[in-house]
Amino acid sequence: MSLTHVARAAASTEANNGCTIPADYNNAMGLSLGITLHELMIIVSGACSIASWLTMIPLGVSHLRNWTCPHEQRLMLRIIFVIPLIATFNVFIVWFYDASWYLRPFPDIMEAFGVVSLFVLFVTYVTPDQSLREQFYDSIEQQDRHGKAVPGKEGQGCLKWFHGIWILVFQILVGRVATTIASEILTATGCSTSRKLNHRRTIVNVLANVETVITLLAILRYYGRLKTYLQPRGSLWKLLTFKGVIFFSILPDTIIQALVSYSVLKPSTYISYYDWQLGIPALIACVLMFLFSPLFWLTFPATRYREAAEQGQRRESFATGLVQVVNISDLFVGVWLMIQMWRPKNYGKRYTSGMQKESDLVSSSSSTTTPLPTYQQQVACTQ
Repeated sequence: MSLTHVARAAASTEANNGCTIPADYNNAMGLSLGITLHELMIIVSGACSIASWLTMIPLGVSHLRNWTCPHEQRLMLRIIFVIPLIATFNVFIVWFYDASWYLRPFPDIMEAFGVVSLFVLFVTYVTPDQSLREQFYDSIEQQDRHGKAVPGKEGQGCLKWFHGIWILVFQILVGRVATTIASEILTATGCSTSRKLNHRRTIVNVLANVETVITLLAILRYYGRLKTYLQPRGSLWKLLTFKGVIFFSILPDTIIQALVSYSVLKPSTYISYYDWQLGIPALIACVLMFLFSPLFWLTFPATRYREAAEQGQRRESFATGLVQVVNISDLFVGVWLMIQMWRPKNYGKRYTSGMQKESDLVSSSSSTTTPLPTYQQQVACTQ
């Protein structure tokens, strides 16, 4: 079904629900340019989205042509392409106001997959060999927030702490599915002009933002505890870049929605209600994705992997790398592991089995079976 059909179906649903849309919600006079503000926003947001793709595709191609470390690069490319995907969804939000409430949750889903991929990338940096992951966290001492050993817990290791961080990060995938379903149900059964519906949407949005904050705080805690391992890979700049994307995506939308709700921002001759509520926040998101996209060339470069390939390290084909990027089954394995972490009995066997499943998802499409080296030995990743 095309977006045009979705928009018509959305409009039909509201009509069947007895919902009357005031004229100033989606009608405004043309600007001196001969087009409406809505049409201008479609053009600008579309241009920013195309520019984001044109910025990110060469970076992605550079990785895929030097596919020497699938466990790292598949995660990096997912993070990289979150940016143009968010921009693209926001273009359609600007373009199709009638379907926009159905589309608004999808940029948040892309964001959730990106932030989880960032965490798994950090975990991979620290313990590339998945079979030794549990042993590694069980061997490092427990520390408080000030980096001091926790009294009375010497020699107990940080495995439970790692499990807790894993749960706090992966909860965003489960939570984002729940908030998306809730948002779609509210849109399908309510009237977009209803104050009650807008209040319920605000609650759902707050819950989604809380999920994001919990995940980011968990990743920050993980980085702070293991920065000795993560600093050499530029992980702090990766974290700050992606955190900036999330922060500047949420902040303008939250502010504008609040100002619209309290009638601070009102429709006028040239700006409709939907321009304020839907079009302008989505336009800002598109512009921000374009502005942030060049930073990813600095924080997620392919230089390391290209140099490894030039030194003769085995690399997989372009098509193999592309398949591994779009195959997100490993993230669902991560959700499965999160669920198992709530049930600690015989967990070690299930954790090892889960890690083996995750490893098999990559190695199944790879012809090489060289094991991943430990972090201390890792100069150029081999797979």
